[in-house]
Amino acid sequence: MEELPLHPALVHFAIVLPLITLVFELIYRVSKNHIYSHISFILAIFSAIFIALAMYSGNIAGPDVYPLLNEHGKIELKEHKELGLYLALAMGVLAMIKIASIRLNKNILGIIFVVGMFIFNYGVLVQGHHGGELVYEYGAGVDCPTSSDGFDEDEEDDD
Repeated sequence: MEELPLHPALVHFAIVLPLITLVFELIYRVSKNHIYSHISFILAIFSAIFIALAMYSGNIAGPDVYPLLNEHGKIELKEHKELGLYLALAMGVLAMIKIASIRLNKNILGIIFVVGMFIFNYGVLVQGHHGGELVYEYGAGVDCPTSSDGFDEDEEDDD
């Protein structure tokens, strides 16, 4: 039975949720409407969950991909894995800072959260770039069709 490729699907959530979290937090900082702060909080929790799931699914997929990569690809995969761990830990910390900022009603914690989310989102975008390099430059996780898959290299298109 073939595994479902969960990592590619999960990383899209791991990329977009922190960005949306930051947007709602910035809207809250401008409008002072607490509903946006609570939405930002919920999104921060979901961001932490999906980043952890993306890291976990990547760790499951990694051992299958690693032997198929060249030396540069292997180095890139190791860096991608390491940054994924740091991002998962960082988002957990940021979610806790957001919880503390709401519970303690401390503006300085909110500012730390916003600055942290800017830095974090930069890290997520770097991580996404590295993941894209793994797929598009090194072929990580890409199944190449073979003649047994119905693709014959000697056939030409007759259109």
